[in-house]
Amino acid sequence: MTSSLGSTGFACKRRVADTVAAVFTHGAVGSPAVEWLLGLLDEAYGRGGGPGYVELHVYSSLSLLRAALSREEEREGVLVAADYPVAHEAWTGVPRIHVALAEGVYGLPKPEAEALIVHEAIHAVLHGSPEYYLVPVTGSLLAAYTAATALKDLEVHIEMKKRSLTRHLYGLQAYWLRTYGGELPCTTSEDIFNTLKASTVWIALRQQPPLARQCSKKLRKPLDNLSHIARQYQQGKVRPWHLLGEYTKLIEETLNSITTQAVNN
Repeated sequence: MTSSLGSTGFACKRRVADTVAAVFTHGAVGSPAVEWLLGLLDEAYGRGGGPGYVELHVYSSLSLLRAALSREEEREGVLVAADYPVAHEAWTGVPRIHVALAEGVYGLPKPEAEALIVHEAIHAVLHGSPEYYLVPVTGSLLAAYTAATALKDLEVHIEMKKRSLTRHLYGLQAYWLRTYGGELPCTTSEDIFNTLKASTVWIALRQQPPLARQCSKKLRKPLDNLSHIARQYQQGKVRPWHLLGEYTKLIEETLNSITTQAVNN
């Protein structure tokens, strides 16, 4: 079995709950790491089902993960966010989970690392086809990417709550609070992207995101809208992803407003 992600070794194929997981290792990856990751997939998929088939790519270091995703960016013509120790994509039509060990999940408190991995495992269930990653852009690329990420993450976190994976939602909260020192910021466009992404964890738990003081007003509209979308979804109404166009426009308006305020100040 081969992969498009550069030099790999096929480690094993394992059934986790109702799903076949094909494991590929990149660099020196030991069997204990693979067993740990497969156990987390089994936990996630044992509570509601999995995607049927998933590839699990395990990298010995974050630098190897970044290099592999960069190659995919060139090959598939997609936008890659390689700033995290874990990732999920389905550019080839197959759901693929990527995990970096050294410089990645091994550098995190275990509850946070496990939460990030389970988060990606649920992405593979809900977003396992290219349509979720090859999003048409008619305006701002940043707005489209931010909106798509926030809506997909909202779906993931609501699904995690539905599957009683709540301990992992708490792990995600701990990750973001530690990353930003207790408050979610909005100084840069990267901050706004991460704050909206992180806030979906609190929204799924029906809690208020811990925003930095100046962000409550700046991000009120997109966060209020996310809360409204979450309530609709939890009531069995509109799926968040189906509101992508509308939410992208709101994000673009928000980014333009923040930029204008910064210039005027």
